[in-house]
Amino acid sequence: MMWSSHTVKLSAVGLTWLVSACSGGSFKATTSKKNLQSSTATPGEGDSGAKTGDPSKRDDLLKAVFVEVPNDTLGPDAKVTVHWEPNVPDNELDGWLAQVEVKPAGSSTWEVVGTKDAKAKEYTFPWGDRATGPFESRVTLVRPGETSNVVSTAWAPTIFNAAILTRTVQCLFCHIKVEGDVGGIEFPDQVHSASATGLAILGKLYATNAIPWIFKTGVPNGSPVATNGFAENYANAEKKIFPKRDENGVIDFPKISRSLIRSSVEGKLTSFASTNGARDNVISKIHSGSLFIDGSQKPFEISGEVFVEGDLVLRGSYKGQGTIYAKNIYIIGDLKALKSPFPFPSTEDAAMDHARASLAKGDDALYLAALDQIWVSEYDEKGIGAESTRRFAFESAGIE
Repeated sequence: MMWSSHTVKLSAVGLTWLVSACSGGSFKATTSKKNLQSSTATPGEGDSGAKTGDPSKRDDLLKAVFVEVPNDTLGPDAKVTVHWEPNVPDNELDGWLAQVEVKPAGSSTWEVVGTKDAKAKEYTFPWGDRATGPFESRVTLVRPGETSNVVSTAWAPTIFNAAILTRTVQCLFCHIKVEGDVGGIEFPDQVHSASATGLAILGKLYATNAIPWIFKTGVPNGSPVATNGFAENYANAEKKIFPKRDENGVIDFPKISRSLIRSSVEGKLTSFASTNGARDNVISKIHSGSLFIDGSQKPFEISGEVFVEGDLVLRGSYKGQGTIYAKNIYIIGDLKALKSPFPFPSTEDAAMDHARASLAKGDDALYLAALDQIWVSEYDEKGIGAESTRRFAFESAGIE
C-alpha cells in the first residue's frame, strides 16, 4: 500500500478497504456460505405480540425468523432462504401454512414471495430482479379462520470490523486519518523512517505480530498514532479483525483470484458524465480494461459487486451499497457518501448497532478491494504536486 503526501480521510463502515500492501491478494469481508441474520420474536407491523383475546389469533406459534443469503450477496441468481422457528411442537402445526413476505428497507409495501407447510421451517426463493440492498422479511402462519403472530427480521450485508485490513506494510503508511480500527498482518521488523508520519487512527491498531516502534510512538512528536492503543500478536480475542486462517490455523491474508471474482459478482455501477456530449459509464458485473470513475460533479451509483479487470482511478461522491474490485485502485481525491452513517457513538457496541441500523435503512456504504494495491493521494488542482499525482495515476492505469 502506498500513501501520498496529502491527507485523505478514511472511515469505517461507510468506506472499507481490504488491501494487500505491496503484494498480491485481496478479500471481501464475507465469504462464508451461510450468513444468517435473525430476529427473536420481533412483532411485525400491526402486531403487538401480546395476547389479543381474539380466538382466531394464535400469538404463541412463532418464536424467531432467520434469513440466509449465500455469500452475503444478492443478485438475480441468488437463492434466499427464510427460516422460521416455531414456539410449539410440530404436532400443533398441522394444517398451518407459513406465508413469507419481503420488502426493501424503508419501504411500506410487503410482497408475498410464497407459502409452505409450517413444519418445513424454511422457504427458499430466487431473488430475481428485486433491489439488491438491505431488506426485511416476515413470516405469518395461517390456516382457514386463524392466523399466528407475525415475526420479522432485517437483512443487510455483513459489516467488516476494520476500516483497513492490510498485509506486510512495507511502504509508506502516513498522512492519513482513519476513523475506525486498522488490522495489519505480518508487520515487518524494519519500516521506512517516514512511516506513520501524520498517521491518525481514531480507533485501535491490531497486528498479528509485533508492531514496529514507530507505529506505537508516532512521529515526529512521539504521540501515539491510535487513540485506542494497539494490540500485538492479536488472534481475534475481542472481536474478529482478521477473517481468515490457513490450513494450520494461522491467521493469513485471505487469497482471492480473478476467476473467483468473475464468477461471483452480480452488481451494477453507473458513473455519470461530467461534460455535455460525454457518455455515462454503466458497468454490469464486469468491466474489461481500466476505468476512471469521477463522482466529483454527480455521485456515482453502486449496487452489489462489480469487477474492473484493469486498474481503477476513483474520486468523488457515491451513493448505494456495494463493492468495487480491481487490479489496482488509484484514489486521487476524497470519497464521500451521499447518505453518510456518521457521526457514530463513541462506544464500540453502540457504534456497531448504529452501523447495522444504518445499512438496514439504506445509508451508503462502499467497499474497495484490490488484487495488487490501493494507492491514495489527494488530487487538488491547486495543491502542490497535484499534476504529478494525476499523471502518475492515469499513466499507471493506462488511461488518457
